[in-house]
Amino acid sequence: IPLVSSGEEGKCYIETANIDGETNLKLRGCAPVAEGGLPGWDNEAALSKAEGVRLNFEPPNPSIHTFQGTLQTPGGKFPVGPAEILLRGAVLRNTKWVLATVVYTGRDTKIVMNSREVPSKLSTIEQTVNHMIYFILFADVVLTTAVTICHAVYNDMFDKYQWYICINARNSGDPLFEENCRRTDTYTQASYWPTFFILFNNFLPLSLYVTLEIVNFLQAFYVDQDIEMYDETQDTPALARTSNQNGDLGQIEYVFSDKTGTLTCNEMKFRRCSVGGEIYGNIDGGGGDAQDGDEVDQEQGSGAGSSDGSSNSSVMGLPLDDLRNRAAHGDHAATLFAQLLSLCHTVVVETDHTKGTTSYQAESPDEEALVDGGIQLGFTYVGSSSDSIRVEHMGATLEFKLLALIPFDSTRKRMSLLVISPEGEYIFFCKGADNVIFDRASTDYSLVGDRKILENHLEIFATEGLRTLVLAMKTLSKAEAEDWLETWNAAATSKDRDEEMPKAAALIENELVLIGATAIEDRLQDGVPDTIANLKRAGIKLWVLTGDKMATAINIGFSCKLLTNDMDMITLDKEKEGDGRAPVTERLMDLFKSHQTLSTTPGLRQRWLRMTSPCFGGSGNEQDGPQLAEMSTEHLALVVDGPSLTDILKSKEHTDALLQLGCFCRAVIACRVSPAQKQLVVKMVKDGLPNRPITLSIGDGANDVPMIQEAQIGVGISGKEGRQAVNASDFAIAQFRFLERLLLIHGRWNYRRTSKVIIYSFYKNIVLVVVLFLYACYSSFSGQSLYGADSWTYSGYNFFLGMPPFMMGFFDKDLEPATVHRFQKLYYVGLKKQDLNVANMVEGGVQATFDAFIIFFMTKLAFGNSIWEANGETNGLGLFGNAVF
Repeated sequence: IPLVSSGEEGKCYIETANIDGETNLKLRGCAPVAEGGLPGWDNEAALSKAEGVRLNFEPPNPSIHTFQGTLQTPGGKFPVGPAEILLRGAVLRNTKWVLATVVYTGRDTKIVMNSREVPSKLSTIEQTVNHMIYFILFADVVLTTAVTICHAVYNDMFDKYQWYICINARNSGDPLFEENCRRTDTYTQASYWPTFFILFNNFLPLSLYVTLEIVNFLQAFYVDQDIEMYDETQDTPALARTSNQNGDLGQIEYVFSDKTGTLTCNEMKFRRCSVGGEIYGNIDGGGGDAQDGDEVDQEQGSGAGSSDGSSNSSVMGLPLDDLRNRAAHGDHAATLFAQLLSLCHTVVVETDHTKGTTSYQAESPDEEALVDGGIQLGFTYVGSSSDSIRVEHMGATLEFKLLALIPFDSTRKRMSLLVISPEGEYIFFCKGADNVIFDRASTDYSLVGDRKILENHLEIFATEGLRTLVLAMKTLSKAEAEDWLETWNAAATSKDRDEEMPKAAALIENELVLIGATAIEDRLQDGVPDTIANLKRAGIKLWVLTGDKMATAINIGFSCKLLTNDMDMITLDKEKEGDGRAPVTERLMDLFKSHQTLSTTPGLRQRWLRMTSPCFGGSGNEQDGPQLAEMSTEHLALVVDGPSLTDILKSKEHTDALLQLGCFCRAVIACRVSPAQKQLVVKMVKDGLPNRPITLSIGDGANDVPMIQEAQIGVGISGKEGRQAVNASDFAIAQFRFLERLLLIHGRWNYRRTSKVIIYSFYKNIVLVVVLFLYACYSSFSGQSLYGADSWTYSGYNFFLGMPPFMMGFFDKDLEPATVHRFQKLYYVGLKKQDLNVANMVEGGVQATFDAFIIFFMTKLAFGNSIWEANGETNGLGLFGNAVF
């Protein structure tokens, strides 16, 4: 816990790349010093003489983003949280020194507690091999038991002719010989079962596991070295973080994708805004060039990027310079709007003293974009301390005293702060998702003109594919602010602060006065539309799970070709329940029951669609209803929002209905969803369908980690949201377009290669064992090995025949990449499991048995009873065994 640092007002900066992969600087403070809790403690000597100081903190735990503690000093009791802790593994930056007290050491540090290996996922191919091993083991036991029984029956039938080997010593006429045979008879008979079991041990392909590990390792190496999946811009190659999932890449049926940073570039630009009932700015950058910027969080904003950066709206905005001039001339709404952009954030200003330059370090891309938006409007953020924020406006530095900051999280979907303006006014600023802010807004629309105008502008921004945020504020009296601060500080120092702080925040985050809205552009990555189209042709279903609002999600769906104009769209939107429509769950069940009827009753499709056309956006009139008589899964799309998902997932009946309806559709988009809901959707598909499809989740941010870990295969995109997604993934790529090559080329090759390795491994072992079984029939079931004359021959069987599986697993290519890219339906080989299935295994076993019969009897026919030498001796077992081998 830092107590004193060389930084201004006790600040220090750290980089946590070794902990969470994020390279942006993070600000850490010495709160007690800033609050005057440790007066005069500005050096090590003073700290060593401190009295009356006590630090209470929570027990060790692995959570790197949370910490609860309190520091009691003569000056009072101060909360200590994540913003006042330096974790082991972090690197101190732009700070000469820090004096701190240690709270966790050794195994109690968070980085060590997080160093446990993530449980490995068992691939579908490995599960198939394990099931085959169980069957082969059962067959081995059955075969061993059968041969042992044959041995006993044979002895009973022919014992009188073979008394000399103790089969039936009573015929020998020698009492001593009979006694010795009697003592060993029981042991001899009992030992034949393990003898045959050991003789047939090659039936179990134990070497297959070693072969698969080596083959998987080299296949993963091919992924790492594929120049076609190397991103020059980021200097980032593809990375296989695990090797046992290679074959499953060729069997993916469902892909669950995040949007921001996954389908889009996550390069935010402040393009448009709504202030005072007017739209300012245009997507083409007119009216004041927008600057590149960064983001608050994927779940905080509610927008997406357009595919080409061009507007599909006919509404032209006023130049941003006009809004800047309004703020410069003291317009109240414009000034508050610009002030909020420059104040309500957690951006850190980094100064390079050697070059004399400064830059912004933001936690996520569109947070910096909003700060850049403030700069365009004349308010430049220049820095902050633990109790103030400084902004330059028209050549003057304005200092706002910071009283409290309520950080953003994916549950709240908003960020707030309470400041005292240079004029001494207590102002509470808040920004967040539109539905969250509207729920907490007052009826005072003086700054926006009319709420419906603002809502209309948000719809325009959303249809243009822009990410939107709503800004609001309210002024407080000094007494109101002090009363709330007392409640907030008490909650911050409470033992139950995780529960108390949200309650305290809710006391002030209400009756907000709307200021306006922002619109940030995040364009699609290169190649995304073609990649999605090719994945759809390959038979892969894509579900997009995003925190954006529905209009934006639909717009981005059309931009990336997930949705097409010939599709009929089913929308489940809880926000429209009050418009005379039935509850979401009722409409879902009606759709599901209608779908069941359509699936079993021909001729009802068109009539059903006319009845339910409002679910598709129609009016219910016959002429407006989509012509579903010709509709198939290629023409249906489902769009569902987060609140609807919350209601649906409460009931298993509704969950099953949603799952069946979603599987019937060609495309599915879930909007306004939280990270937990993303995970639940993936789990619903993965565990809810009877065929247990193989799922893949792809994302780039920390809020995508739950769904990445839930799917059988997780793919992380190394983007601008940190490396949490990559660290939790099985494969990492730099661009979404590389997913096509990863699945259709590497996945298909690996599935076919691995299938051949497995079937061949079982084949060669079955041949060996069946030959030994046939020899047992000609050796009185005595347990004699056909290759017993030369143990090296038997031991070398897997050595000589082990090379073909390696060669197939390493180098086999049935088709060139260009052919697969041209004919995407070749991916169906893995989707339908055409190479590795029960039928192919049975076919391989029958082929192996047939070949074993040919090998054994052709050799026996050639040898006859034996081959005689010139001196009358026979070559015996050795020559025959080698010939069979």
